[in-house]
Amino acid sequence: MKNYLTKKNLSNLGSFIILLFFLASYYLKVGYIVNDRDEIAYLIDSLLLAEGIQPTMAHAPGGLSVWIGAIYILIDFLTSNINSLNIKEIFIGFDLTLYENYKDLTNVKLSKFFFNTILLLYFFYLDKKKLLFLSFLTLYLIPPIYEITFASKPYFTATLLFFISFLHRDKNKVLSLIFFGFAVAERLEFFLLIFLISNDYFKFNLRYIFIVVITFLITSPWFWLSPLQNIKVLITAIYKFPNTIELNFMFSELISIVVLIFFIFLIVLYSFLKHNKFRFYNLI
Repeated sequence: MKNYLTKKNLSNLGSFIILLFFLASYYLKVGYIVNDRDEIAYLIDSLLLAEGIQPTMAHAPGGLSVWIGAIYILIDFLTSNINSLNIKEIFIGFDLTLYENYKDLTNVKLSKFFFNTILLLYFFYLDKKKLLFLSFLTLYLIPPIYEITFASKPYFTATLLFFISFLHRDKNKVLSLIFFGFAVAERLEFFLLIFLISNDYFKFNLRYIFIVVITFLITSPWFWLSPLQNIKVLITAIYKFPNTIELNFMFSELISIVVLIFFIFLIVLYSFLKHNKFRFYNLI
């Protein structure tokens, strides 16, 4: 028993050191645009929300990440104008706060870094064996995915929220579904993974779907301003994806669609598998 505890403690310590190394690497990348200009659009969404304007990447739809940046903007404004009583000075102060953050998006990105750090620490706490946690970090550090990891795009946050939901699925179903709704609010495609949240043989449960949809609706209300257009943008992105990378063989679009269908099939199949061994292989 003593040896087991020692090994477990060493495993936890090693995982925590890896986590600290990851967070240090993440922090050092805060001031850089790692990949493409989409990162700027995602960062600006928080500023647009603070102004009361629909985010430009509404189809994403951004979710909690957008709110976190907007809340930082409001806190920045309030702390700078706490003593202002003149209504004109307050409006000028708000415009100045927006201008300074549009000019330099570092602090908005930093607010999202702190948010992801909190989620990572919570994920670390929930995963007692640390296998899922270490697998997650490994996945998000391999090329070219690491470029997404250190950028302020919703993929990393969405995956974090999904794994937290996954770890809660057997302990607190409602909390699991709420976190899953948060994940869907970051990236709509994560709704496909709802089959992985079901515990047993999948049965359509309207209450579960309702909790996810309500959480999504509250978290990303801007998506519902033009849902058909947002879905059209997502479908177009999937359809055109093979043309955005250089492939030297024919039928790249067909292959992409086949792989997507196979992916959805495996997700649906997971909920129909009762043996843990088969579920594990399916999940891999």
